[in-house]
Amino acid sequence: MEETVSLKNHAIKWGVILGVISLMITLVVYIIDYSLMAKGSFGFAALALSIGIVVYSGILYRREIGGYMSFKDAFLVTFIVLVLSGLIGTVFNMLLFNVIDPELAVNMKEVMLDNTAATMESFGAPADAIDEAIANMEEQEFYTPAKIATQFGWSLIVFAIIAAIIGLIIKKNEPEMV
Repeated sequence: MEETVSLKNHAIKWGVILGVISLMITLVVYIIDYSLMAKGSFGFAALALSIGIVVYSGILYRREIGGYMSFKDAFLVTFIVLVLSGLIGTVFNMLLFNVIDPELAVNMKEVMLDNTAATMESFGAPADAIDEAIANMEEQEFYTPAKIATQFGWSLIVFAIIAAIIGLIIKKNEPEMV
């Protein structure tokens, strides 16, 4: 039972650390140039950093409990870190887009529309297909609290997949005695 408490405490600590790091990066990018938040490269960089921190926290936990860790514990520690960090990011995004700077949602939508049109043009999409895609996007609201919460819900599936992959990588079974 002590190991479970330790796992939870470790995961909560690292979930908060990752959440605060992610929040600070988002805040700095928002202050520097909010349009960077709509770029795929920003998302990939943030994902890579998050995965690195999650792997590090999982390996650190494995060391703290004696060097061996089951897949179940490896999955749990990484999943809890990801979920807690994601929850912190979700709450922050709700505040950022709906309280701190409601105009940001409109500005981000414009950036997304421009990025979509440019990407479709670069792939040689016909003008009518681009116009239709842009018209469909213009009707959508991307940053309402309900939309942000729904995105978090879908993220839980992604978190589970990432946690399973990382869990397979960082688990280490005790050698069997013969």
